Amino acid sequence: MERNKFMSNQDSYIKERIRKVDGQIKKQIVANRDSVKANLMSECLSGKVSLAGLNSKDLNNLGSFSGHKLPEIEERIKFLKSDAPAS
Repeated sequence: MERNKFMSNQDSYIKERIRKVDGQIKKQIVANRDSVKANLMSECLSGKVSLAGLNSKDLNNLGSFSGHKLPEIEERIKFLKSDAPAS
């Protein structure tokens, strides 16, 4: 009886750990994708990569990423303009 209870507890513990790690992996995958998109955007803006050389999937990813980042970009521009010395 004790052994069955132990095995049941161990089984539920392992299943919970697997669920938790699976969630962490999914979050890391999303973070990695965002990082790749941010690097691609940076390389395009710096001239290292031409938009003409990108395929449609990369262009769509870059467009959606920039759309999500647009509010942050606009906020940063406002901050930099307000911090700039008057000419």
